[in-house]
Amino acid sequence: SNVKDFRYRGQICGPTNDSCGVHINSGIPTRAAVLLANKIGREDMLKIYYQTLTQLLRPSSNFSDARAQTLAACALIFGKTAAQCSAAAESFASVGIQ
Repeated sequence: SNVKDFRYRGQICGPTNDSCGVHINSGIPTRAAVLLANKIGREDMLKIYYQTLTQLLRPSSNFSDARAQTLAACALIFGKTAAQCSAAAESFASVGIQ
C-alpha cells in the first residue's frame, strides 16, 4: 500500500487537520468546494454553493451539471467575469471536471 493512503493514521482528528481530511477526501465535488473556499474565502463559496444546491441542481445532475450550475450561480451572485467565478472554474478543472 502507498504511504499516502494512511496520511492521517495515528493522528487525533480535529479542526487543524480537517477532521482527518473529511472534506478533502469525501468526494470530487466536495474537493472542488474546498479548493474554491481556499481561493475566495468560505463566505463567498457558501453563497455560491447555497444557490447551486438549493436552486439549480436536480436529482439527475451529474458532475458536468454541478460545474455548470456552480458557475451559473456565481455569475448570478457576483457577475460572470468576477474573480470568484474564475476561481470556481479553476477549482472544478483541478479535480478533472471541465
